[in-house]
Formats: sequence, structure tokens, C-alpha cells
Amino acid sequence: MAAGLPASDFLQWSPRHGEPSPERLNANSGQSRKFSVNGSFNNGEFWDGRRKSIGGGFGWNPDAHFGIDMSYSRNRVNLPEGRSFTTQLLGSRVIYAFNPRAFLNAFIQYNADTHQVSSNIRLDFLHHPLSHLYVVYNDRRDSISGQLLERALILKLTNLFNF
Repeated sequence: MAAGLPASDFLQWSPRHGEPSPERLNANSGQSRKFSVNGSFNNGEFWDGRRKSIGGGFGWNPDAHFGIDMSYSRNRVNLPEGRSFTTQLLGSRVIYAFNPRAFLNAFIQYNADTHQVSSNIRLDFLHHPLSHLYVVYNDRRDSISGQLLERALILKLTNLFNF
């Protein structure tokens, strides 16, 4: 019997269910691999108009503790009465596991339409099974002036009670 390859080793294209011609295509090499790539194309309804979007990204996971990925998406939205616009987003995520109970997840995104940079940085401490303490920092800045537009520091505690 020949050894099989995991399904994540193949690009998988998935049309939207029930449509005669695919309006949605996704390709994914599997994020569990050391190097991964993905891409997508969508064409369909958006509120009372239409949207075409294309996106893609790549990731690098050198070991079980560290991972980084980059992503890009472009959306062209056509709405009635000439209300059309295009957005472009560029994002990067870094994930680091200090140990099985403590994680850092940082996501930075640039919006070329609004010229803003948003960040979301989250520390996750697992204090009991299914019980977490999250420390989250968010901010949003104008990339031209550097002006701070929004900032938040959030603490969240979850706890599983056994009855």
C-alpha cells in the first residue's frame, strides 16, 4: 500500500455551493506546514451592489512556538447611484507561544483607502483548562500624520466552573 499525502499538501479550490459557475475560489496549501500560501477570489453580492475581491498571503512557521504571516486583499465594490469604492488591506500576524499556557498574538493592518494602521496585540494566559486571562491592546493611527485615532487596553478573564 502506497503512503498517502495529507490533504493539506494540495491546493483545494471550492466553488460556492449550488451555483452553476463558481463565484468564489479559494486555494490553500495548509497552514500547518512550515511554509504556506493561500489565495482567494470572490465575486458576488454586497449589500445592494456587487463586490469583486482578490486576496492572498503566505506564512512561515519554523517551529511549534513561532509563526508569522502576511496577507493582502483588494475589494472593488460597486453600489447603486455611483457609490463605488476600492479598498486595499495589508496585514501581518505574529504568533509566539512562550509555553503551553502563555501566548502572544499580534496583528497589524494597513488600510490604503483610509491611510490608517490598526494594531491588535493580545497576551493569553491559560490559568486553568478552558479558563483564560486576556490582556489586549488595540490602537488605530493615521499613517500620514501619525495621529492616534483610537486606543484601548482590555482585560478579560474567563473561568470554567465545574458543577
